Formats: sequence, C-alpha cells, structure tokens
Amino acid sequence: MKSIVLIAFFFLTMSMSYGQTQDTDITGTWLNDKKDAHVEIYQKEGKFYGKIVWLQEPNTTNGEPKTDKNNPKKSLRNRKILGIDIISDLYFNGHIWEDGTVYLPKKGQEANCSIKISDDQKELTLHITKLWFSTDITWTRLK
Repeated sequence: MKSIVLIAFFFLTMSMSYGQTQDTDITGTWLNDKKDAHVEIYQKEGKFYGKIVWLQEPNTTNGEPKTDKNNPKKSLRNRKILGIDIISDLYFNGHIWEDGTVYLPKKGQEANCSIKISDDQKELTLHITKLWFSTDITWTRLK
C-alpha cells in the first residue's frame, strides 16, 4: 500500500511540474519592444504560438495592407503581415518556454527562441538565437 501511495505521489508531482499554471501563463496579448505591434500568444496541441493581431501602421503609404515582402519564400510574399504566426512550436518545460522559432517579418528571417516570464507576469523576455548571435527583447502584457 505504501508503494502505491509513493507511486501516485511521484506521478502527481511530475504532472504538476510540467503542467502550466495561471501564474506562469504566457497566453494573452503582448506589446512588442518597439511598441508598434501586438502579438497574441496562444496554445494549440500542447505548444505555444504567437500571431500579430495589431500593427501601429497596418497599411503601406498606398493604403494597401502590409505584406510579408521580405519572406525568402516567394509564394508567401503577398500574405498580409496582420494575422501571421511569428512564434511557433514553443513548449513549456516547467520553468521556461523553449525550442520554438520566431519569424522576423521586417528581416524575412527565422531564428530559434525561448521565453521567460517576469515574476509579476507583466513582462516576458524573448531570447532569440541565430547561429552564434543572440539577443533578448522584452514585451509587455496588455490587459
């Protein structure tokens, strides 16, 4: 009987360490570091994604919606920037979100990324890595 209780306690502890709580939740809408876009982070099939839901300047000077003109894939250059996923495939390891990718539409580049959230849940730090270069950017949660 003691063994069953210990096994149950072990599995409960393991599931809690990998489960996400509201206190560590990155889902929601975030203001990017340049304050010119809002990104909604959402969860789908156990992974986390982020899509552009607002742009300060959604249109070109001609009044047309901005498109993904710098995308290395020619077939994607005409898609609208508003609504595209720029963060993909992050998973929560119990402490941080990792092993994801971020797409940078202004550069037309993809890079590896991970995310940490601040203790007060109001900021997240996006750690971006491409080859030997890395940078951290901070986004602010919107209510």
